[in-house]
Amino acid sequence: MNSLIYSVIGSGIIVLGILTVRKMGMGKITRKLQYSFWLILPLYLFFSSFFHIKIPIAAEGIQREEKTDKVNQDIEISYIQDTDMPELNSYLEEAPVSFTDKNLGEENHKNGIIQWLNKGENFNIEQAGFKEIWKRLRLGITSLLLLLFVINNVVFAISLTGKRRLYKAISLSDIVDRKNSIRNSFNIYLVNYPSTPFLFGKNIYLHPDMVKDQEQIRYMVLHEICHFEQGDIFWNLLKYFCCAFYWFNPFVWIAIYYSGRDCELACDEAVIHMVGAENQNAYGLTLIQLISKKQKTYGLTIGTTMKGRKSMMKERIFLLSRTFVKSRKWTLCCLLCVFLLTGCALVRPYVFEQSANAEEYISAEAERPGNTIQEPITEMADFDSGIVVKNNCYNPVKRNDNILFYGAAGYLQSINLQTNEIAQLLEGNIKPGCLDNDTLYYIKYPADAGDKAGVGRFNLTTGENEILIPWEEELWGCANMLIKDNCLYLETGHLCEAYLLENNKAIKADDLQNLVLKAMKQFDLTENEISGINYGFVNSILEHDVFTTLNRRSNELHIYDTAAQTVLKKENCLGNVIICDKGIVYMNLEGDIILDGWDNLESDRLLFSSASAGYSVNYGTCSEAGLYVFRENGDSVDCKCITWEGEVMDIVNIPGTRLAIELNFSAFSDLAAYCEDGEIHIF
Repeated sequence: MNSLIYSVIGSGIIVLGILTVRKMGMGKITRKLQYSFWLILPLYLFFSSFFHIKIPIAAEGIQREEKTDKVNQDIEISYIQDTDMPELNSYLEEAPVSFTDKNLGEENHKNGIIQWLNKGENFNIEQAGFKEIWKRLRLGITSLLLLLFVINNVVFAISLTGKRRLYKAISLSDIVDRKNSIRNSFNIYLVNYPSTPFLFGKNIYLHPDMVKDQEQIRYMVLHEICHFEQGDIFWNLLKYFCCAFYWFNPFVWIAIYYSGRDCELACDEAVIHMVGAENQNAYGLTLIQLISKKQKTYGLTIGTTMKGRKSMMKERIFLLSRTFVKSRKWTLCCLLCVFLLTGCALVRPYVFEQSANAEEYISAEAERPGNTIQEPITEMADFDSGIVVKNNCYNPVKRNDNILFYGAAGYLQSINLQTNEIAQLLEGNIKPGCLDNDTLYYIKYPADAGDKAGVGRFNLTTGENEILIPWEEELWGCANMLIKDNCLYLETGHLCEAYLLENNKAIKADDLQNLVLKAMKQFDLTENEISGINYGFVNSILEHDVFTTLNRRSNELHIYDTAAQTVLKKENCLGNVIICDKGIVYMNLEGDIILDGWDNLESDRLLFSSASAGYSVNYGTCSEAGLYVFRENGDSVDCKCITWEGEVMDIVNIPGTRLAIELNFSAFSDLAAYCEDGEIHIF
């Protein structure tokens, strides 16, 4: 429901803004530009669910200085794409990104419970029931409107075919001298209704009484041809689809009305441009004569008419009766206003809250009316609690025994799974990297010029903390790190840097000491092949002696065995490669999930069929239990687990979230967790 509310608010900002710009710029900008502004609304409606601008809003009770500090530090560098770093962007596209969807039935909430530890909220199943009713109601009305639209157009087309009489065939060059004019020919038919000239398909329809004056016929035909050149039949189709899918949004209906007016104004402008300003009055007289004609309504059709409501006709005649001077300054000003309005409509605020003392915060939340702090549930229904899966690169939240470590807004935090105690360990914009016994390695991103940033390590027992590798710009692209044989490997983009840890210092290793680069150099890889290397290749090479590259043009996946020095080719691969203890997981072009087990990489085992399930999924991480996948459905996430035997299990519905890469989703064998906006959620 949140996305629908934001959709209505955002569309209101856009529609009211365009109406304001329309009023201010009337006569000062071209009417074609004025008409084109309305295209922003359907683009916003269709794409705002996938892209928006998140703005942190500080919660009440936090001092202004504290809020400002934390907002400035709320930069989750490792989990969002930076447009200034194209190499990192292309690399992160290779990482398993889990798009989300929702299925709001109660069944999903029986298999798992979200513990909103920082807010003390539980998901309300009654709300899910209401959302399910709303979902079905919206789908029913949308289907009905689409059916009415199709029936109306079919009936109207059949009635025209049976009652029309061919008057003549004509092209634009026959009635106006214009260079580079379109070569399309149009058939002009005579029909008794409607009593206004209109375009349906590529045919122009006139009332028999309108063919007496050849000059008026010229203006009418030119007007309808301009509708065709503007693609107004397509825009009418788009408008009716917006009506069907967003019938509950009043701003959509307002936009349809005013975009229809601007459509006619743009056609009037185009006709005057073709016939010349000296014929402007004659064209206006043609419009005046149409006002007296009664028009039989034929709504919900894709046809375009020359006549409209009286208020619309008055506006058109008024603009034709005066000469306006177009202003480049006004054009730029209107474009800037519309651009800013669109940006405002895409804003999605979220509560930004951070407590200096976790125990005080939990106590305060528990005292609020209706709020309870519950013990976290650390078991998943019907899942076997086997060996805890290692903290690999697919788990941005790290675990050490019963402690989870994650980067919050401006802090490195931990949560005790047994006591719910939240502790702030280090201050700064920090991303956990990897665990080695009781030592946590991390990246600290610089907040200002004087901030001491870089790759550091934190002793979980003694609390000692130090920066091992000073900050370098290349660390912006560090997506993964792993320590093996006292050597720290940093996966930066498509490259790997290695540092030997000696005497509490990090010394950069040469190519021979860098086991990852040494393994890759066994193969004659091109630059394009290296750019398609799998996310987490450091882990896959050091732990499984394997890495992969994907050619996105041919959709070929190459599996490189660094121990045997062999290459295996797989076709029909879309991407999303995960290399784990069970084997190599990837998605094919049909949206199916394939598992190649370590016992036989040549054998493809179908783990999930999108055709059989009736929906597609994406995934971000895995555990001993299986592969965790997500369905996208606008404003919530259906989290499911596909076991390694191929069984799909519903886990939980997560409301109000989008991409799993934004959720920092992590899965272990006995629990799963995600971090969102500095809050850790466990189920």
